[in-house]
Amino acid sequence: MHKGKVASFGRVLSFLWVAVFSLEIHAQTYCAATYSSGCGSWGPRNIQFGTFTATVPNVCYTDNSNIIIGSYMPTSPISVSINSRGWCGVGVAADFNKDGDFADPGEMMANPPYSAAAGTVTYTFNISIPFNVKGGDYRMRIWARGGNAGGSALPACGAFSYGRSIDYTLQVISPLIITGGGNYCSGDDITIKV
Repeated sequence: MHKGKVASFGRVLSFLWVAVFSLEIHAQTYCAATYSSGCGSWGPRNIQFGTFTATVPNVCYTDNSNIIIGSYMPTSPISVSINSRGWCGVGVAADFNKDGDFADPGEMMANPPYSAAAGTVTYTFNISIPFNVKGGDYRMRIWARGGNAGGSALPACGAFSYGRSIDYTLQVISPLIITGGGNYCSGDDITIKV
């Protein structure tokens, strides 16, 4: 009887050894915007997202997904201001279903009208997280909709002549929902278990 338990334990250890050491960890890969003529000084330069502010580096793509750009509840208004240079529109999107793109319904958060002007253009708008997004951290992209791209709703992973894109993490906070009956008055003690 004792030998059978040792043999069973050995098989379990062998299985765990194989399971643990053959496990491959896959990081989520994201689609990329491409800029056939380069980035240069085209595209977003300064970002204000709620209380967060940043200057965008002069490169085509920056992965700042290690930076939380803000923590917000669904449907709460978020003010955004993006300075962009050189006939570039801007866009803001988040990957709310974590499938590696920004193209699913509800993921395009802003795609303001394109301003065909030389020099610096400031795009100012309000966005909100859709009501059905669960609490958690989500990849968010701010990108230039390319030099001379016009006013079309070009995606975060589009092909453009010029521009820049930058990724951050957007933190969504689930609202606290209290259910149950009863009437409560000011001064009543209420216990909430989480």
